[in-house]
Amino acid sequence: MGAQIAMQSALHITLHDLSPALCEKGMAGNRKQLERRVGKGQMTKEQMEAALTRVRLEPDLERAARDTDFVIEAIVERLDLKRPFKLGDLSGLAIGYNARLEVFSRTGNEKDRPPRELERRVKRGDLGRKTGRGFYDYSTDPPTPILD
Repeated sequence: MGAQIAMQSALHITLHDLSPALCEKGMAGNRKQLERRVGKGQMTKEQMEAALTRVRLEPDLERAARDTDFVIEAIVERLDLKRPFKLGDLSGLAIGYNARLEVFSRTGNEKDRPPRELERRVKRGDLGRKTGRGFYDYSTDPPTPILD
C-alpha cells in the first residue's frame, strides 16, 4: 500500500520500508503498475521513467522524514513507549489537527474534536519535527518530551 501511495503521488517522494529489499520490492511493483499504464496508452514511457525517478528509496524512517512536509504511514508500527507521539511529530501536527477538526465540523461529536494539547501546539506553531518542536523538542539528541 505504501508503494502505491508513493506511485500515485508521483512527486518528490521518499519510500520508506522496513528494509532495502522491501523498498526495492515496492519500486518493482510501482514499475509494473506504471508499465501497465504505458501499455494502455494512459502515459508515455518517458512519463513513467520521470515518475519513477522522483521516488527515493530510504529504509531509515528518521532520514526519510527529514525535510518532508507530509508523511503517510500505511502500516501500523510497534508502539514506541519512549516516544509515543513520534509519528504525529514526523508527519506534522497540523495534518492530524486539521483532519480531526474537519471530522468534528461535520459530525459535531465531541469525541471527534481535536485534543486540546494538539490544538495548543498547532496554534503556537509547534508543528513537530519540521519546526523543531511538537510533542518533542528536536534541538536535543535524543529529542526530549515537551510536557505542557
